[in-house]
Amino acid sequence: MDFVEEEPIEQDADNEELPENMEEVPDESWVTLNGHSKDVFALAVSTDGKRLLSGGEDDLAVFWNLEEIGQNDNLPHIKINEHSDSVVSVAFNGTNTLFSTADMSGKIQIFDAQTGEKMYDVDYCDDLEWTLWHPQADILLAGTSSGQIYVFLLSKKQVEKVKTIITETNAPCSAARLLPGAQNLLAIYGDGSVRLWALKDSSYSTLSLKGAATAVDVHPELPLAAVGTEHGVTHLINTTNMKSVSRFGVVENAEEENSVETIKFAPGYPWLAIGTNNGMLVVYDYETGQARHECAHDDMTVVKCAWWRPDADKIRILSACIDGAIRCWDGKSGEPLLFKCGAAAELFDFTIATVNNIPLIFTACAGGLIRVFKYEESQIQVEEDHVEENDVQQLEEL
Repeated sequence: MDFVEEEPIEQDADNEELPENMEEVPDESWVTLNGHSKDVFALAVSTDGKRLLSGGEDDLAVFWNLEEIGQNDNLPHIKINEHSDSVVSVAFNGTNTLFSTADMSGKIQIFDAQTGEKMYDVDYCDDLEWTLWHPQADILLAGTSSGQIYVFLLSKKQVEKVKTIITETNAPCSAARLLPGAQNLLAIYGDGSVRLWALKDSSYSTLSLKGAATAVDVHPELPLAAVGTEHGVTHLINTTNMKSVSRFGVVENAEEENSVETIKFAPGYPWLAIGTNNGMLVVYDYETGQARHECAHDDMTVVKCAWWRPDADKIRILSACIDGAIRCWDGKSGEPLLFKCGAAAELFDFTIATVNNIPLIFTACAGGLIRVFKYEESQIQVEEDHVEENDVQQLEEL
């Protein structure tokens, strides 16, 4: 299968005119990729930064060649059009030799990541919630709305072996993460249960939380996990004994319950970022239990967050918001550093990766576009200097 040049696609668009006195939101992206006709739901970049996967509401997945991004307006890509429902999960395996695309109906397809050639279908699942590759083997895990988890041992020719992990309830398995060592899987469910599964024998330990579990992350080194709920509470869990050791975001007598949408442990620091649907991203020190920074999003849902280390001395926290903007803060001070608009197109996913030695932020947008923003420390410094100069000028005018 050969890559083809990108061609314009008619996008979904709202034809409503802007209200009076409201300015049009600019599109500050560096590049836009036009391969979908409806909302883009999922993104993944290969670890070598050469390929991008996207999945969307148009029952389509797209395999992009990123090697000429920024140089070629028509980026080569391969369209994968054998899905019959929205493509909600796309991923590369740990060695960038295979990739998977999965739709809501449960259909999973496996491809050769070097050529884009389809290898085979994986037709075992019912309604799909997520997929996840094992980092050290060609094993694909998939969670479903009925609570079942499938473990597929794959080769380039076929599904070699299938294991099904079944719970006694039918609550959706909404997300999961592999613990360090990749021998155990922490899965969260719509009934508030959190289960740590041993992949070898399907034995498990469990913890029950109040309200549906909505987000999860695991620490890359320590036996710690964080699970957020629909009530806005995040539990820090000791995965050795599956005990909740502390809680964050607890608000007594709250008039509104704001679900946790995204959680991420900081690399190299005892910090935990938690984003909610009330537009707040809070960075906690999980050793002291204290909030370090509160990063506001104008009361708009925080869709996803990610930590980024430009170098050994710096750490940043980035977020994607439903208002279409990418925001960046200094992880140490909490100072806002960057704000990039995406023409107010709602965001469903984002990822940051180094491509051709350039850090790029890829965003999955409503309407079918993938907007790509350059992340440049020099740009951040320029914007900081510009703000300082404006402040000085305003003071002189007073």
